[in-house]
Amino acid sequence: MRRNKESELEIKAPGWSDKDFEEYTHYRYHFEWLLIESLFISAFSHFENFMRAISEYIEREANTKIKLKDIRGNGDLDIYRKYLFLVGNIKAANSSQKEWQTILEFKSIRNAVIHESGRIEKP
Repeated sequence: MRRNKESELEIKAPGWSDKDFEEYTHYRYHFEWLLIESLFISAFSHFENFMRAISEYIEREANTKIKLKDIRGNGDLDIYRKYLFLVGNIKAANSSQKEWQTILEFKSIRNAVIHESGRIEKP
């Protein structure tokens, strides 16, 4: 993104500390990245909510004694996946599917963005 020196000079008004100016320009020049991160996190959250909704629907409608609370997994998303695969008989929810490996990568990215300022420690 190209910086406009004139507008920077106008913004750096009397009374603004260097810290104030840095905070303003940080968000101004990083807005696109913030937007992308926000959209990614929102999309992933929507996917998690969708998985939960489908799992809860199957739990209500299936004639089984196995409930979501009976399933253990590596986080909520894994519990929903297991429930869909084991109780809902949805073959695409098998953990060996290539798509699920991609979803786990997205989960790692989501966690890194939220908890580690975008730093990913995995190769």
